[in-house]
Amino acid sequence: MHSWCLCSDSLCKIFGNNSFKHVCQLDTLIDNHSVCHFLWHYLMVVFSNYPKTDLKPFNWKNNIRDIFLSVLIGVWVGVLIFLYDRFLFKTAALSNLSIPAWAGALASLYGAINEEVFLRLFLFSLIYFLLSKTHKQRDVLLWTTNILVALIFGLGHLPAAFKIMSPSNMDLFRILLLNGIGGIAFGWLYWTKGLWSASLAHFITDIVIHMIFV
Repeated sequence: MHSWCLCSDSLCKIFGNNSFKHVCQLDTLIDNHSVCHFLWHYLMVVFSNYPKTDLKPFNWKNNIRDIFLSVLIGVWVGVLIFLYDRFLFKTAALSNLSIPAWAGALASLYGAINEEVFLRLFLFSLIYFLLSKTHKQRDVLLWTTNILVALIFGLGHLPAAFKIMSPSNMDLFRILLLNGIGGIAFGWLYWTKGLWSASLAHFITDIVIHMIFV
């Protein structure tokens, strides 16, 4: 569980930010599932061999305005997902499922920490780095990376759906679209404001979905 701290020096070289060491405390909050643990170690090794990018995921200068923006986007995404789910996908089988409030709270923490660390901090940065080898226009790189990661974010929710039932095409489209909306919003916050803004927005969105609109 302490591999994060052991690899922090290598990751500091990638992002050029010594404050990266402070986030080693997140290691105690990361899911200890065997697959996640394997991916964690794998990504640490991969990233230790990559040069730094121009991304600045650890922006410690977040002010009240940035915090408010993250909360606002989190609420907006949560409401938008709820409205799409209620009116566009009201016939989808998965739309009728609900979870207890305590499970919603745990899911919110999991999404804000685990998913943002893996999808934005690692995967977004990795894809952005690889694409930058073939294209130099930064805006195109960022949006292309963001869309790809948002799609992967949606695909990552499919296994859970198959464990519950045999989802229809409508259910599959629902999963990709609703998660894609959040993924694009969180990705934009990640590259413009930093990891903490993306995590905060993700947490607020999940709270809205799982604990308010239930």
